[in-house]
Amino acid sequence: METYLRCMTTDQPKKWSSWLSLAEFWYNTTYHTALKMSPFQALYGFAPPLISELAIPGPEDEDAQSFLDAPMPS
Repeated sequence: METYLRCMTTDQPKKWSSWLSLAEFWYNTTYHTALKMSPFQALYGFAPPLISELAIPGPEDEDAQSFLDAPMPS
């Protein structure tokens, strides 16, 4: 986590504390080889939400919602 914070705050190292919550989210939602899952999934029993699900409010337009819900092409 220290390395992550150093990378995110190279231009303003005194503001590392403003990145702490994002660093925690990143760490807890990243796959860990020892667990064979993320710490979030180990604790709660389901996969963590995507950042877009948390940060972007849902569209009120039904067409936009159906577009977002469509499966991604492989």
